[in-house]
Amino acid sequence: MSRTVYYAAVSLDGFIAETDGGVAWLDPFNSPELGYETFIRNVGALVLGRTTYDQSLTVGPWPYGGRPGRVVSAQRTPRAPSRRRSWRDGSSTDTRGASAA
Repeated sequence: MSRTVYYAAVSLDGFIAETDGGVAWLDPFNSPELGYETFIRNVGALVLGRTTYDQSLTVGPWPYGGRPGRVVSAQRTPRAPSRRRSWRDGSSTDTRGASAA
């Protein structure tokens, strides 16, 4: 049976990214003994907000291997790689190959 797990890296002030969008503050926590690699091995799919999705594209190829992703956004999600979909206005929209609006 599938289960849903909410996983987020959030600072004490409630933000994931710095004001410039950077997440370098997470680097000291990228350590095998903290269990992220074990956790992500058991993940079948991801749901990301639009800003997190955009940030993930700045680090190179899709960082989650062959796992499908769902992007929740109020705006169209351009340039979504294969196996990524966007939910907008309560409906699922296939954004593969979509051009920037």
